[in-house]
Amino acid sequence: MPDKHIWLKSKLPAVELDGKSVQFRILLKAQPPDQRPKPIEGNGHFRALENPNGQTRIEIIVNQQGRDQYERVETVLFCPQSSADLIQKQPPGSQFEYSLFEFPPP
Repeated sequence: MPDKHIWLKSKLPAVELDGKSVQFRILLKAQPPDQRPKPIEGNGHFRALENPNGQTRIEIIVNQQGRDQYERVETVLFCPQSSADLIQKQPPGSQFEYSLFEFPPP
């Protein structure tokens, strides 16, 4: 996953994704570039916006506990085209509304 906003062509409309829950297994962009991407798993929700050109920006928002009971930390993961193409709607009754799996479970 990159570290900046990306506008892309999504097979799913922004209004369908925005605010919906997602379970993910993704590879974070290597820091520095000579290292391997870091695999992470978790869940969050989508924030999706559409621009006048018909492009969509998809982000995964993950809220975590901060240093104490009053603090929350929000992590934003930016989806590139290759990740957006892997978003799948889950069947009714599933724990999450969507999934995004870039690699199989361990």
